Amino acid sequence: MTVPKKMQPVYDAAAPALRAFCDTCLDGENAAYLDLCLKALEKLCRMRPSPLLSGRLRTWVAGIAYFICAQNDRFVASCPKRLNTSEIAGFFGLSVSTASNQANIIRRLFGVLNYDERVQDLFHLVDDPWRLPSTDAMMKMPKPAPNVENSYFE
Repeated sequence: MTVPKKMQPVYDAAAPALRAFCDTCLDGENAAYLDLCLKALEKLCRMRPSPLLSGRLRTWVAGIAYFICAQNDRFVASCPKRLNTSEIAGFFGLSVSTASNQANIIRRLFGVLNYDERVQDLFHLVDDPWRLPSTDAMMKMPKPAPNVENSYFE
């Protein structure tokens, strides 16, 4: 994937922070998580207009890391390589609520819903429940069909 020229400086500033996070907090699996984080960053850079141009970049980077870890069940207590939400937020010098809120914004931008069956299938069809899915499958996930009840309130 490529990043638009206008967004290249933003990408170049955010990518090292994601690398540092993956190297520090995701020992042993950092390459797979880094790939997912960078794909999410690239996708956000390609959006028109890019949401990364509003707000603090550090908050967006923390949101990306939080989103990727949440989608891969790294916060579940039974996960052998469990990651605490405060570890992500603390790494970027933010509160847990700030990182979580930013991850929710990213989740909505990507059209991923909590408890979406497609997300659950995507992340749990593999033999090892802690193994990462294909990055292409997650980033190309179709948007869910609009819910009639929810569209009434929008």
